[in-house]
Amino acid sequence: LPAKVDTGSAIDQLNYIAYLDGEHTYMFDAENLVNTLKKSGFGQAVIRDFDPSRDSPKRDYESIYALATK
Repeated sequence: LPAKVDTGSAIDQLNYIAYLDGEHTYMFDAENLVNTLKKSGFGQAVIRDFDPSRDSPKRDYESIYALATK
């Protein structure tokens, strides 16, 4: 079955399989996050590094950080 969300990333199909039962959780990879931001109207979107001045240290190992501007 094709993914319901198509951002151009291979993780789209994995999301479709993993959350087939309507879970509210969604997995991102770097490509998918940037593509989703761009499809949502952000002209610039780039992956950024963890920033301890604004990001929670306990979420660093499980998070992807991005900077996006409209």
